Amino acid sequence: MQRLIVLHGPKEHVTGFPSQENHFSEVFYLETCQRFLVVAVEKEKRKAKPWIELPWEVYEDEEAYAFLLEFLCGLKSALIGETEVLGQFRRAYESQKSHLFILRNYFENLIADAREVRHNYLQNLGNLGYGSLVRRALIQEEAQKGVYTKPTLLLLGAGELALAVAPYLCDFAKQREGKLYAYNRTAARLAALQGYLEKLGKDGLEPIDTEDLGQMVQKSNIVVVAIPYDRAFAERLTANFLQNKNPRKILIRLSGEEEPNSAYEQINPQETLSLKDLFSLKSRSEKLREEKLQQARNFCHIRAKLRFLGSGHSHSWEDLAYFNFALS
Repeated sequence: MQRLIVLHGPKEHVTGFPSQENHFSEVFYLETCQRFLVVAVEKEKRKAKPWIELPWEVYEDEEAYAFLLEFLCGLKSALIGETEVLGQFRRAYESQKSHLFILRNYFENLIADAREVRHNYLQNLGNLGYGSLVRRALIQEEAQKGVYTKPTLLLLGAGELALAVAPYLCDFAKQREGKLYAYNRTAARLAALQGYLEKLGKDGLEPIDTEDLGQMVQKSNIVVVAIPYDRAFAERLTANFLQNKNPRKILIRLSGEEEPNSAYEQINPQETLSLKDLFSLKSRSEKLREEKLQQARNFCHIRAKLRFLGSGHSHSWEDLAYFNFALS
């Protein structure tokens, strides 16, 4: 019997997998700004598991399905319940779908189950995206220091995180008669970001090139970093930001995990927010939210159990009997 395998971890900790591909009949990859995910089908059941010593989280069969379902529902994300990861998965799945056969059935079930989890447990939780989290941070900034007048905003990056926050930044700038600029090393991705905003009816994004980046950092009120942490880039960014003499300036870092003694530590804590800081801004009245999230996690594991018991019907009497037993 073939085995479902999932390997998952931070991008900087997930080296060494490609040499193991000969053990699998199918392999699917998903890379986000902060994480790396591999879903594979083992060719045959074997005692030796050469990938087990790699620096990954490893899940098999039922546990693998439960993990994937939680992952797609945002229950494994740093921002619990966020919605971006399902879209990332679907885009990766569509691009790799042609060479997937066994995994295609798993994934179709996963997407259907994820929709059910979101519909039943993850509605109206609030602040389930990085964009809304950044907006909350800026609103709090204005509450403490006064409303921005004609601010200059700079977005660094054009990937998934940038797509999530750009519409909010565009609205924030427009409502205050300001301007939103964006930088990315790849001109095509920057053009795609601009086109995405235009489709949403949010024009006004102005791309900048590398030559203008340092000067733009120095004069911007709000700089949002939506790219993975890189020491050399962070040092250059910090040096330029420290030259900014504007008393109303803030650097928002969505770069996720940063090394000890990060280059950003040179910046006054009052002038910068890390991803961890942004999470602390979430509403404190979260008891009901946490109950819903726990119910969602329980549902994911119950549904995984049912899938591997061979139940393909969402509401069969076997499902109902198992649910009654599991939730009692």
